[in-house]
Amino acid sequence: MKLFFENKTELFMVTTLLFLGISVFFYQQQKKQAQENQEITQELQVKKEEGIQLEKNLTTLSERYQSLYKEKNGTANKKLITAVGALFQTVYTYDTSKPADDVKERRQKAGTYAEKEALDVLFGKDTESLKPSVVTISQLEKEPEIFLKSSDSNELSALVVVEYTLSIGGEKAQEGHYMYKIRFDQFSKKVIQIENMGEITP
Repeated sequence: MKLFFENKTELFMVTTLLFLGISVFFYQQQKKQAQENQEITQELQVKKEEGIQLEKNLTTLSERYQSLYKEKNGTANKKLITAVGALFQTVYTYDTSKPADDVKERRQKAGTYAEKEALDVLFGKDTESLKPSVVTISQLEKEPEIFLKSSDSNELSALVVVEYTLSIGGEKAQEGHYMYKIRFDQFSKKVIQIENMGEITP
């Protein structure tokens, strides 16, 4: 029987070439795998960075939304506080001995801050006939206390507590506390509805 390889040298050379071929193949495969792994790692890193950036963007948007929400509500609160303060100042601070403090005059002034329906509750409908026979002096003692109900609507609801003193005909001033339920329109910046909840005990 004749051997395929005639001597050991040929066998060694073939074995060596075969080993080198297999080694090169595995080296190329490993290199390819390493490259693929590197590409996957880079892609994952990019995705991770994109995820981090997205999270930052969401955080930024959330912070901006909260800021705008606070700004929006802060602005709404400021409008309401300004209008309500001026309105009740006009209603409760007066001296009937002064022509400028006549009911009709005060009602006209209050019209800047409230609609007719609300003014009818505060002053009555027939202002022409309201002529006090004695001098009456009223004074709003402090800024009205406002308890605002949270709302995303254009119309805001609130409870308003006023504290005032009233002196009739030179008598000693008496304290009074009244509560009102109001609806305020942000666009017109006016109180559009008032409900007198009555006198309260502080």
